[in-house]
Amino acid sequence: MCSFRALVSIAAVALAEGHGQLTVPLVRGDSVGRRESHEQRAPVYTLDGNRGGYSPTSMRCHDFNPDSDGPQTTLQAGSTFDVTWTMEAGHPGDCYFYVSYDPDPSNAVNFFKIAAIPGCGAPDGLNIPSSVSTSVLLPPELPACEHCVLRWEWTGHQQVVNIEFYVQCADIKIASSAQPVLPSPVTPISGIEHLPQGADGYRKVYNGQGPEEQYLVGPAIATYSSCDANTPGCLGLGVAAISTSNAAATPTPTTATTDSPTESGSVVPGADSDNSGADSCPLEGFGLPSFVSQCYCGFVGSDGAGCGPDDGTACWCKCCCHHAASGSCRYRMTEMEELHSSHAVGSLMGAMSMGSMLTVLLA
Repeated sequence: MCSFRALVSIAAVALAEGHGQLTVPLVRGDSVGRRESHEQRAPVYTLDGNRGGYSPTSMRCHDFNPDSDGPQTTLQAGSTFDVTWTMEAGHPGDCYFYVSYDPDPSNAVNFFKIAAIPGCGAPDGLNIPSSVSTSVLLPPELPACEHCVLRWEWTGHQQVVNIEFYVQCADIKIASSAQPVLPSPVTPISGIEHLPQGADGYRKVYNGQGPEEQYLVGPAIATYSSCDANTPGCLGLGVAAISTSNAAATPTPTTATTDSPTESGSVVPGADSDNSGADSCPLEGFGLPSFVSQCYCGFVGSDGAGCGPDDGTACWCKCCCHHAASGSCRYRMTEMEELHSSHAVGSLMGAMSMGSMLTVLLA
């Protein structure tokens, strides 16, 4: 016969909150910069409701902000990277990895799933070890990114009828030579809307359902298709907010052809030093140095919408150029405040060749 003390012990285990966190790659620090702490390991939400004063947006990145010195981890698209999570109370559950390319990493909302770990490292699907280390493939389709967000999500089965949700984010740089892609599906995360809203939607871990793919929850692992500047949500253009649906000229790749760029100032009809009022896009006579593999160009107005050359100085020819070695596509020839540099660049653009300017920006 089971003793009362044993029954109490079993109940305590069943009702205890799980606690766990991602520790590798380097995660965002908490309010005082601690990478590992009780605050980091606490659940941010449960099926029973909010816990610990967190808000629904805590499901994005645990309310932790990026470090001021930017990403400390560089990952290579097409290669695996090491991950480790630690558990204080490893309740059964599953783990997932997401990535966001949102332009403001401190407010990343849109994520796509890149991997799922059934059982979260538990050999039997029930007892997650105190520390789990494994590797995850960063999809080869992902283009270069100077500051993306890697998100870890653990759905912990605290009880038969309650699920706890744990989240950690790591700021990463992605090295890649991949061309622009459109991931699908992309999921805006706010609260647990992307997950089942009731316990019946999760695998019955206490009723024999093991860590199998058929029981995984949330959005599907993303697939990828090629895209260009006309495609909303296209990654790797470096100009995600730009829409050229009304552009007079369809953005086209411009392939590097010369090591001796031609002077652009005298061959761009109607364009002033910041490329507003251009009659063609890409700009006529536009020479590219050898380290640039290609550029995507299109007419864009100051509001980010497509425009045409007849709109005059309110319409710019904007180009996003791929670095031949890294695949980076984060620089633009556009109005000065968007060059990620000082206004002094304006005078450079008027005095230098386009190729020389690209050398300054992309080298």
